Amino acid sequence: MLVLLGFTMMVSAPIMMVGAIVMATREDVGLSWLIVVTVPVLGGLIGFIVTRMVPSFRVMQEKIDEVNRLLREQITGIRVVRAFVREEHETERFSRANRDLTRVSIRAGRWQAGMFPVVMLVANVASVAVLWFGGHRVETGEMQVGALTAYLSYLMQIIMSVMMGTFMMMMIPGSAVCADRIMEVLDTESGVVPAVDPVTTLTERGTLVLDDVTYAYPGADEPVLRNVDLAARPGQTVAIIGSTGAGKTTLINLVPRLFDVTDGRVLVDGVDVRALKPELLWSTLGSGPAEGVPLQRHHRQQPAARPARCDRGADVGRARDRAGTQLRRGAA
Repeated sequence: MLVLLGFTMMVSAPIMMVGAIVMATREDVGLSWLIVVTVPVLGGLIGFIVTRMVPSFRVMQEKIDEVNRLLREQITGIRVVRAFVREEHETERFSRANRDLTRVSIRAGRWQAGMFPVVMLVANVASVAVLWFGGHRVETGEMQVGALTAYLSYLMQIIMSVMMGTFMMMMIPGSAVCADRIMEVLDTESGVVPAVDPVTTLTERGTLVLDDVTYAYPGADEPVLRNVDLAARPGQTVAIIGSTGAGKTTLINLVPRLFDVTDGRVLVDGVDVRALKPELLWSTLGSGPAEGVPLQRHHRQQPAARPARCDRGADVGRARDRAGTQLRRGAA
């Protein structure tokens, strides 16, 4: 949108302004001082407002990022929040970030809303000045009434071209901040560095091995995974079960190399993922979204359910503490 309007308004506005200034000067040189005063004053006021808007939009973008980060964090970790009874704390965090965003948005909106009134104030004052001083020149015979009317029309054209530029100026601060954010993402160097001489062919098919894998997130005191050994062969079905925060997602994310292990190796088809060509690794793997299926009956009431198997599943899934009451109710 900014580029489209830039090629239309920002090209036509200067042409209109220069042409109107030339034609107004031809009509009457004695009133040219009004243009010399009006245009710099209008440009200075608009420049002052824009210089105040850009920092506000920049801070507003940071606050929007903070709100989005908190919202994503709370949605993805809702089970952890509930498990540790942190609902009120997370609500206060989101409310604080939302209040900060509201305050910055109001400040930026006030500067933006004041731009057009300033332009219209200068335009009306300039029109009154043209009629006042032009009227005296008409009275003394130095200027014709038609020339005064034409001069006023040219002055309005000058001010309209400035207003078109003002409209563009209102879009530039937000667009500039968004462009800076995009460039930050594009300029960010990946922490996963491809191998200098990657492996481009695989001899094995369908094997996955985790060899003494340890992973710690940057800045964490303790690793989330420690000395994990796992082997999946073709035709096998391997389930990774654990409580919330046990590291299941982290372990799975190590396979497509979304991040590298702190220690150990992850082998896909017998080759360390750090030595594989990224395109080959991603084409080798496949994924499907997990869907929760609600059951109409309690799991103990299912036809194939056995009490011992239900108890064993609850122990493995670390769900006995949370579902103990339902298990006892189902057994009754």
